[in-house]
Amino acid sequence: MGCCGDEDDEEPQTFPQSSASPSSDMAPPSSFADLAISPMNSHFTALNCRDTLRLIFERLPIPDLARASCVCRVWNSVASDGDMLTRAFRAPWRMKAVVGAPSSGSFWRDNSIGKFAISHRIVRGDTVASLAVKYSVQETIDFDASGALAQFAC
Repeated sequence: MGCCGDEDDEEPQTFPQSSASPSSDMAPPSSFADLAISPMNSHFTALNCRDTLRLIFERLPIPDLARASCVCRVWNSVASDGDMLTRAFRAPWRMKAVVGAPSSGSFWRDNSIGKFAISHRIVRGDTVASLAVKYSVQETIDFDASGALAQFAC
């Protein structure tokens, strides 16, 4: 059975045996590619399986997802998927949905509340309460350290 459930006629891939001679342990690697583990020089076929990568990437925060997208083209295509980015953006804020589409791809890399707030068009007369109703979020009223009344949309 193949990586993602596909049938294949190939023999199972075998891993190379390491030699036990002490001289080979002391020899420096011939290049950086021999030292680094990546999908391109690894024998671990799950690193190229889109379904497995999707399951792994779903658990990553946005900065790590951005780093994973730099590994190779397969990882980039999985990590840059719209659903993957939306899910990673919503997770820290426990949002049900993201309203609208971002104007640029850099929106997904910084999921701070300041970035989220300024990414939505605000018109004259908008209040925290009206934005909370508009975007279907709950509004809580709290007092800050100075005793002033503060509104937060959660």
